[in-house]
Amino acid sequence: MILQSSKKKLLPVGFRDILTNEANLQLNYAKQLIEIFNRWGYNLIEPPLIEYEETLLDVKSDKLSNKTFTFMDPLTKETLSLRPDITVQLARIASDRLSDYPKPLRLCYYGDVFRADKPKLSNDRQFKQAGVELIGSKNCFGDIEIIILSLESLSKIGFKKISLDLNIPVIIDKILDDLNVEKNKKKELKKLIAKRDIKTLKNFNVNLYEILIQLIESSGPLKKNINKIKKIKLNIPKNSKCKACMMVGKGRRPKHTCGKI
Repeated sequence: MILQSSKKKLLPVGFRDILTNEANLQLNYAKQLIEIFNRWGYNLIEPPLIEYEETLLDVKSDKLSNKTFTFMDPLTKETLSLRPDITVQLARIASDRLSDYPKPLRLCYYGDVFRADKPKLSNDRQFKQAGVELIGSKNCFGDIEIIILSLESLSKIGFKKISLDLNIPVIIDKILDDLNVEKNKKKELKKLIAKRDIKTLKNFNVNLYEILIQLIESSGPLKKNINKIKKIKLNIPKNSKCKACMMVGKGRRPKHTCGKI
């Protein structure tokens, strides 16, 4: 009994040894994914596991900051963090090390990330993350490229029923600008939106409340909600409609690809 009790304490909660079969499977997935990413023109980037806390805090969201392992470097006495996400590191690299490179940038990554809290999808607090970033283009051909690449990559490693969640992070800024929301109020409103505290938002701006209610009610499967999405009135120029979206609907692959962050 004493021996069993000691074994349970060999590793911290949420961390485990990856044994041969699973380790080989993960390695095989990694090779296949990186091969596909490279074939599409994405260059592999390998950031460090540890960064300055302040560097990660500059680019990560408030939600992610609560999930980050932070500790003091015994050598320099500086505060460091284990990366909770590789995407934020690529954003740093793109804006610093690769700032003078021609756009769009196509970057890919694969590696371990760490979470201080318990992730929703598993008990693991250390897990693999793989992905691509298409940075520096201003039209929606990049969105189409990412969608096609995602489907191809997941199919290659054996996924059958695939569901892609699409979102437009800049849409909130666009809505707030259209409603002439003061700059000092934007941050507070974004926090309420992140918390989905819609009732409180109504006290700030009724028009914003009505638009957000429409957006929330139109989230979900595209086929079911496309008509609702079309009815949402936003001040978007008529000539900004992207013809590339029609290509996706018809199953066509765009001839030229560019991207977004």
